[in-house]
Amino acid sequence: MSEVVVDTEYIAGLASMVREAADQAHAASKLTGAYSQSRSALQDVALAPAVDDFFEAWAYGLGILVKQAHRLADGLDLLVCLYGDIENSIAGELSARVSPGATP
Repeated sequence: MSEVVVDTEYIAGLASMVREAADQAHAASKLTGAYSQSRSALQDVALAPAVDDFFEAWAYGLGILVKQAHRLADGLDLLVCLYGDIENSIAGELSARVSPGATP
């Protein structure tokens, strides 16, 4: 029988890093207003709409990434809780079996 070891501290840390990256990306997505103000300074009639299209697509894509990163972080947090519950349940079951007076 092989032993399965799950590093829940690593998983919890990964969840935290993913959540932090998502928060940073969300903050960056709010900068599109500043880019829109800079866009008005462009004198090139063809370039301004291209910049608008780029930032609109960028903000949309970044929004999707942020949402999914938060879902991933939430899933990792849940995984840590589930593994903790499983370990506690197994430990309790094993403890009950080796305790004096326990029934086989």
